[in-house]
Amino acid sequence: MEVALAGRADLVVTSNFKDFVSYRADVREPERVAIHSTADARVIVAHLFTAAAWFRDGRIVIP
Repeated sequence: MEVALAGRADLVVTSNFKDFVSYRADVREPERVAIHSTADARVIVAHLFTAAAWFRDGRIVIP
């Protein structure tokens, strides 16, 4: 997560959702979507299948 935040990533796509979500994350959809925020940055963590559906559908993710 530190690398994603330092690199100013907007989205982290993973099949290992649990390892990328801490107690500070705002879980929007259990086991699928969370938003991790710090004072300087925000990144969306999405399960692989959820992100794939977003890409297929052409949806834009706005944190």
